[in-house]
Amino acid sequence: NQTYSDVNCLGEAMLDLGLSRKKIAIIGANCYQWAISYLSTVCGVGMAVPIDKALGKEDILELLQIAEVGAAIFTDKYEDIFLEIKEEIPSLETLINMDRREGDDQVEGVYSWWKLIAKGRQLIHNGSHDFENREIDRF
Repeated sequence: NQTYSDVNCLGEAMLDLGLSRKKIAIIGANCYQWAISYLSTVCGVGMAVPIDKALGKEDILELLQIAEVGAAIFTDKYEDIFLEIKEEIPSLETLINMDRREGDDQVEGVYSWWKLIAKGRQLIHNGSHDFENREIDRF
């Protein structure tokens, strides 16, 4: 039940951010947040672009440029890389850190994954069901 709820909450928050039908890169160690991010993306937000966590900065940059991603979801390890390369990828508008908790220092332009879950939960509580009611687009 928690997984289903978190997928819906993150999906609702991502749609609220304007990520509908966007390509979304996901990179980091195997973890719960990675799985929820992937499921939220492919089950109603957009198209997932999984990035191998073993790649270096230049390879990540090249893949993001080729894929024309609109958002990236990543762990702390990759935050500096994404902040550096964001200006080189015109399509990349949204950065989401899976590890950033509510009490952590916030970095300008980087959303907290956990705060997005909370935001999605609030949106759903207030009656928004955009994510839950979406048909999966097969592109």
